[in-house]
Formats: sequence, structure tokens, C-alpha cells
Amino acid sequence: MAPSTRRTFIAGVAATAAQAVLAQTGAGRHVAIVVGLAAGGGTDGIARVLQPRLQDALGQTVIVENKVGASGLIAAEYVAKAPPDGQTLMLVPSGVIVSSAVIRKKLPFALSDLAPVCLVCTFPMLLVVDARLPVKSLAELVAYIKANPSKANSSGSGPAFQLQAALFAQRIGAPIQFVQYKGTNESVTGVVTGDVLMTFADAGPAMGAIRGGRVRVLAVTSPQRVSDFPEAPTMRELGFTELEADYWMGLMAPARTPAPQLQRIESEVRRIMEMPDVKAGLATRQVEPHWSSGADFGERIRKDIARWNEVRTVAGIAQVD
Repeated sequence: MAPSTRRTFIAGVAATAAQAVLAQTGAGRHVAIVVGLAAGGGTDGIARVLQPRLQDALGQTVIVENKVGASGLIAAEYVAKAPPDGQTLMLVPSGVIVSSAVIRKKLPFALSDLAPVCLVCTFPMLLVVDARLPVKSLAELVAYIKANPSKANSSGSGPAFQLQAALFAQRIGAPIQFVQYKGTNESVTGVVTGDVLMTFADAGPAMGAIRGGRVRVLAVTSPQRVSDFPEAPTMRELGFTELEADYWMGLMAPARTPAPQLQRIESEVRRIMEMPDVKAGLATRQVEPHWSSGADFGERIRKDIARWNEVRTVAGIAQVD
């Protein structure tokens, strides 16, 4: 057998063997992307953009599995305690991991029980007010809050929104009451109906009210302006650098999942995020593709927890059970 033919033969045998091992480990099984929030929501939508491409890349059935409850913590606990066999992933927004770790005395799992796989995308919060208010800029909002302290409140669906509002209150030197809602759709509705003065909201749930002219976007928290709202300045442009914040979604897996499996998913997602149809799918959901490695993702989580824990401490927000 000629050397070149021998090399081809050996390569073919190796590839066949690798496929056989993959088939055995995944036979009759599927990879689950667990989402801790409701079907049809923002995180669920991103998971469903990734699902078919990840399925093609892994050569194995991939499903999106919604496990709703406790602001995403039921799903996170489920993944943290799942077998570390590469069959369970979680697409998690920063609020579930970072804000919950900051606002709660104790999580139902240890953060060390989750392995960061890779960052997937980032998105800003929008500061919006009722379009009927005589407030057309951030400076006017600050003046309005100080002139009308009894009306100074902000809605939100979880600790991430509470902490962002607390940071804003710190920056302007005026108290702002936080009003808890079940979801961002409801918190935006609270602004529209006049039940609350303002809200920080992710773009997707606020889009209908914005396009319908019922709320006004005064600023975005991202480092750059958002293409869907080109007239809305960034917090940095307005001199509120401390309020700059990019929120994120990323993939996590049970700790102790074999490194080669995590590295393969990390690599495949990086390639998937460059696909035009995936970029288009993310754009329709008002998020930016933003891949980073598992190591960098883990470092970002640590830094975010430290930052927002300081905000909580200064604002005097008590941790909850």
C-alpha cells in the first residue's frame, strides 16, 4: 500500500472510530438547552435561534427545555445537579446568575457547580418613561424626580432591574422606590398606565410600546448607541458613565463536565455565531452576538457580581432568603 493511500486509510479508520464513540455516548439521547424563563420570552427566543445550528454541529438531537420558576433559579439548580455528561446545557441571562447571587443570602446551588461554556450575546437596558410626561431627556427626568419625590419610582421584573434603578438613584442623589412586577412586559405596562414613573427594560419586551409611541426612550446603558433607537444617547454620552452596563446571555453546563466536551461546544458556538442567519435571528430580538471563551465568561461573571454587590451595599438593599 502506497504511503499516501495508507495515510488516507488510517485517517478514515480514525474518523469512523470517533463517530462510533460519539454514537455510543449519545445513542438514544439528546442535548438539552435548558431555559429558566417562559417559552416565547427573550432567552427562549435566543435558545431557539441556536438550537438547529447546534444540532447540525453536534450531529445529535438538541432540544430547548423550559423549566420555569423562581426567576430562573429552578432551571439553574436543575443544571447544576445534572449529570456532567455533556448532554445538559443552560442558556442563562446575567440576571439569573449575577443578580440572584447579589440579592440573595444563599442560592439553592453553588456557583461552582456550574461551568461557564461561552458567552453568546449582550444587550442593553433602555431607560423609558411614559411618552405623555413632560420629560424628553435624562436631565429633565432627574429634575422631575427631585421636584416630585412622591412619584419617584421604577418598575422591574427582578433583581437586575432593581440594582440598575438603585445605581441610577445613587448617581442622581435622590431615592427611587422599586416596584416589583412579574415580567418586563408588565413593568413596561406599568409605565404606560402611569402606575410607575420609569423603568429600565430590555428592548424586546419594550419594543411594542416604543413603536406605538406610548413610551419614550431617554437613554441606553450599552457602550454604543443601539441601531433600533439611534436617537437615544448612551449613559456615557450623557455623563453617567457609572450607569453603563451590557447585560448578557451565555451557555453554562454542570461542573465536572469533561473539558473536551465543553471545548467542542465552545468552539462550535463560536462558529455558529458568525453565521448570517444566526446574526439576523439575534438582531430581530434586539441582541448583539458577542462570543467569548468559557474562561473569559467566568471572569466576567466574577467581576459583575463584585460590581453589583457593591451597588447593593451602598444602596442599603437587604439580601433576601
